Amino acid sequence: MRHLLPVCLLSVVLSVTVTAQAPPAPQGRPGAVDPRSAGRDQSGSAVIRGRVVAADTGRPLRRVSVTATSDTVRRSASTDEYGLFAWKDLPAGKYRVRASLVGYVPLDFGEDPREGGGQDITLGDNGVFDKADFKLPRGGVITGRIGDEAGEPIEGVQVVAMTLEYVGGMERLTPVGTPATAKRTNDVGRYRIFGLQPGEYYVVATTGSFNTNAPRSGDMASGYIVTYNPGTADVSSAQAVSVSAGQETQADFAMVASRTFDLSGVALDWSGSPLPSATLLLTPGANASIALVARVGTAADGTFKFSSLAPGQYLLQALPLPQPPPPSLTPLRTVSSFASMVVTVAGNTPNLVLQGRASRIATGEIVVEGGQPPFNPQAVQITARPVDFTRSPMVGSGPSSRINDNWTFELRDLWGLRVINVSAPSPWGLKAVRFGGIDVTDQPIDFDRDTGRLQVVITSQLAELSGNVTDEGRPVPHAPVIVFASDPARWDFQSRFLRLVTTDDNGHFTISPLPASDYRVIALPRVKSGNSWQRPQFLEPLVRDSVRVALHDGEHASVDLRLTKPR
Repeated sequence: MRHLLPVCLLSVVLSVTVTAQAPPAPQGRPGAVDPRSAGRDQSGSAVIRGRVVAADTGRPLRRVSVTATSDTVRRSASTDEYGLFAWKDLPAGKYRVRASLVGYVPLDFGEDPREGGGQDITLGDNGVFDKADFKLPRGGVITGRIGDEAGEPIEGVQVVAMTLEYVGGMERLTPVGTPATAKRTNDVGRYRIFGLQPGEYYVVATTGSFNTNAPRSGDMASGYIVTYNPGTADVSSAQAVSVSAGQETQADFAMVASRTFDLSGVALDWSGSPLPSATLLLTPGANASIALVARVGTAADGTFKFSSLAPGQYLLQALPLPQPPPPSLTPLRTVSSFASMVVTVAGNTPNLVLQGRASRIATGEIVVEGGQPPFNPQAVQITARPVDFTRSPMVGSGPSSRINDNWTFELRDLWGLRVINVSAPSPWGLKAVRFGGIDVTDQPIDFDRDTGRLQVVITSQLAELSGNVTDEGRPVPHAPVIVFASDPARWDFQSRFLRLVTTDDNGHFTISPLPASDYRVIALPRVKSGNSWQRPQFLEPLVRDSVRVALHDGEHASVDLRLTKPR
């Protein structure tokens, strides 16, 4: 077992390229195509075929759900009795193919069940790829018994498996799957969570408003609070259990008895009016680092109630809802109301007021340097990334944006501290962001307080880095290559100074655009899924084995790398 806050790594998506004139594959691998597939109106001449078998026995698996997804197309199929599937009319493009079956570990094509990874399949017109084969391992299982302090079983407790994910620049304890996949203890207190990928998991028994079964079946664990394996209410003392493919892992523990309290009150919009039919979220702690969410709706008069809460701090939010615009907003536009506050529960709290704030709208212009770009303004993407979830919605799609033909733009639904991120077709990229005439490139803007017009400067005169990766003199295809600034102060989450790419079939890579800086670059055999490669704790040990390269604006640099093996 391991205590909370283990070091996590990242997996990457690799690439398989198929020539447009590949010979046709033998017939007889049709599978069954799901008629609900999206993008059916986008047909083409490319083909993907494959087969799915059980990893332990080699037996063909039938009725496996297989999806092929590109930027514009999503197709679904189901394997036949021989484990075969196929799509024969795909448009040219890069596809991620994924296979899933209840009780087995879902995998992307080319993915290792424990280490992650995966390969995209790139198809040209008339391209054929007939080796999209999968060996699905049986999922791991966590099973156990939940009891009280006397060892008696507790029925009706919702048990959740959680993993540590690197999100928003912090480690976040995140449930696996959806609330529907959480398991409920039976009359002898037993639960069974199945279909898990190999890895480390934290087992949590939930009660009160954190138990999604409670509204339907009643809270059968009254007087007990959210408890982490091996039987603690303190998340820092939680212990992870290791899960292997096809194996069962036991996690028995007793729930913590405690006095519990109710939190109730009224949610108001930005104008002070009751907020009806709103969704309220409550998470333990003050910074959304634990993505264990209690969810309730407000009544017609804006009132709400969370029940059976343990003493402590919580982050309470009302998700954004469209509201009539403030009178000062001209021209009139619909705005959203969002509320967020940290509350301390030390007793029953009956009259809490959750006050909403109207969303901010930021307008600005895109300034182009280096000549007229060969694309229209809508090819540029401008986003506002939150850096503080206590003042920004912890869930949701984020601010909406609109870019006009005259290179002006508008960002809506803004709250709290956010960093402006910009992407454009290579070799174009972000040079500078100014807000109210002040340079705020890579710096957070407080949209709750600050006002001003945005100016985004893009240029084609950024740096490019390319090279080759070899191992004992041989090219290494599909190898992860990480480029990171030499200055640790630039190792922010989703920083422009952190990039991860994979080599092509010939072991070659290109990274563009990159802002001018001093960098370290390294090639690794594999990294795990998620964003964990951006963690400072992951990058720091790589410095010793990495290659230093200095990049300047408008410069192309080349570096050859040898695959770095684990020490």
